[in-house]
Amino acid sequence: MSKFGTVFHSSKEITASGSNAVATPPPISCTQIVPDGDLILDVSAGDTSRRYLVFSQVLCAKSDVFRNMLGKQSKFAEAVALRESHKQDHGELVVVTLEGDDPIVMGYVLHVLHGKYNKLPLKINIGMIVSISQICDKYSLHEALYIIQWLSPDFQKIIKSAQPTDGLLISWVFGLEKVFTELSRDLMLGEISESDDGLLFGKQLLPLADCIPPAVSGKLLIPHQTSLPLHPGQLLLDAFC
Repeated sequence: MSKFGTVFHSSKEITASGSNAVATPPPISCTQIVPDGDLILDVSAGDTSRRYLVFSQVLCAKSDVFRNMLGKQSKFAEAVALRESHKQDHGELVVVTLEGDDPIVMGYVLHVLHGKYNKLPLKINIGMIVSISQICDKYSLHEALYIIQWLSPDFQKIIKSAQPTDGLLISWVFGLEKVFTELSRDLMLGEISESDDGLLFGKQLLPLADCIPPAVSGKLLIPHQTSLPLHPGQLLLDAFC
């Protein structure tokens, strides 16, 4: 199986090894991000799933991850199936499954990537911003999705009302240094526990997102291990030095 899921092309299932498995028909209905797209993304998380018709070239242009997966030089099964589909005037659309991403939020992300900003809700909540941040980090869409914070006037206000661990994820992904510094200070002054899985913060014992570098998360523990204060802004400097 390929890195991000299974690719369906024609009537055969194609895996990264090039082997064929049980035939599965392509999805019948999906949301058309673009009416003449060349790729269907089948996005699922738990019991929820959505399908989206998109331009593969847009995904490749916006994301290194998608370019490695679907680009012209890629040897992944997804890319091979897509090139074969392009050779046929009326070939079957390739369907790629993406598991673990919020299907609804992924739809908003895909609309933004295709320049359809009017499809983004006027009001977004913290849960949506967290999901957008996770998708942004997973698919290396930092530059492409940076505009989202400007499309929502309450973006930074919402972040500050979130759990500090969620706010730290969002501010890290979107490069909001001031917000990141403030939230880092709150976390350093709060309760911190160590477990086999890493650091846990607050009374709810919340973990940090995986994308937060160890150089940053480790610094959050220093005030609890020593009497020497650490300026939160130093976290960003240490992370990249």
